[in-house]
Amino acid sequence: MTFATSLRKIAAPLVLLSLAACASSGKLGLLESETLPTTVTEVATVEHKPHSISPEVQAQFDASGRISVQYQQDEQDKNLSGSFEWQQNNTELNIRLLSPLGQTIAEIRQNESGAQLIRAKEETRYAANIEALMSENLAWSLPVQRLSWWMQGFDLDENQQAHALPRTEKLELRWQEWRVRIIAWQMRGKTSIPKRLDLERVTTDMGLLKIRIVLNAE
Repeated sequence: MTFATSLRKIAAPLVLLSLAACASSGKLGLLESETLPTTVTEVATVEHKPHSISPEVQAQFDASGRISVQYQQDEQDKNLSGSFEWQQNNTELNIRLLSPLGQTIAEIRQNESGAQLIRAKEETRYAANIEALMSENLAWSLPVQRLSWWMQGFDLDENQQAHALPRTEKLELRWQEWRVRIIAWQMRGKTSIPKRLDLERVTTDMGLLKIRIVLNAE
């Protein structure tokens, strides 16, 4: 698998929010396989129209927005919130996680040499890829192999070919153990992308993991 191909299956932007709390958190070690197709459920139609984009263009993607995470730890409800900046191209992925006050909490990078996690006053962590880095360092996880596509309004079929998702409000996707809902859409230039995505997964250690992502239009 080429590095450009692996970038299409990662969604790192958002996982970093747990880094601020991971020193006291356990690890879920959630890694995803690459073979299962996504199930799509349409709930209500809207006027946004699907657009066509080539895989080469999709590999070059910038995004920013807000994220909130809810889970349980030691029978206590935990809530994390902040913002993120995501930049990827054909050779590398860079994610910057910020606190609600705009301070950088962590940065995660992946290129052909592997993945690295950078935090102030701590040693840089390394792994072969972002999935392994998450498994080794984070208390919770995301479906990183698909999130990059979903944020662009696309998904992969069983043949790993990209296709545009129906532009419908409250569109529901099920991939492996994840339930994903695209609550609303927005225009970004001449194309439509999700405005809000809600992700849920039942876990053994963290109970019901709930993640909300609100993307900026620009």
